[in-house]
Amino acid sequence: MKKAFLLLALLSAGFLGTFAAPDYSGSWTGYITQHSPSALATNYYFNLVLEVNGDEISGHSEIRMWDEHEVYGIMDVEGTFDDYTLELKETEITRQQIYNYAVWCLKNMKLQYVLENGVESLRGRWFGAECSGPGDVYLERTPAG
Repeated sequence: MKKAFLLLALLSAGFLGTFAAPDYSGSWTGYITQHSPSALATNYYFNLVLEVNGDEISGHSEIRMWDEHEVYGIMDVEGTFDDYTLELKETEITRQQIYNYAVWCLKNMKLQYVLENGVESLRGRWFGAECSGPGDVYLERTPAG
């Protein structure tokens, strides 16, 4: 019985190992949340544009106020991935428009790839040392075109 179980486990591992990690390149659009009394809002529009080079990722993120799109921040992003998990960090704010009493913060994100009913999404949490977070992230792959 142990040999049969071991053989089944090895075959399963080999079979599952043949599936490649998803291609994370492209645009992912959705929202992030921030639940803090000092936050500007609880939900923000959020977009990631990613480029994959080996097992490293680079690109940029864009955050906007949900109902005031002229209030935004664009940050450089870098990170790595392993199978179905991405670990990303914003490294620099490259452009921004924000209230004079507020600041955008640089976030770290740990996201899981999910394929559900044919829809590709990235879901997870964000946190930042100088942020009034953490919060949740929910993004769907933006169709090319």
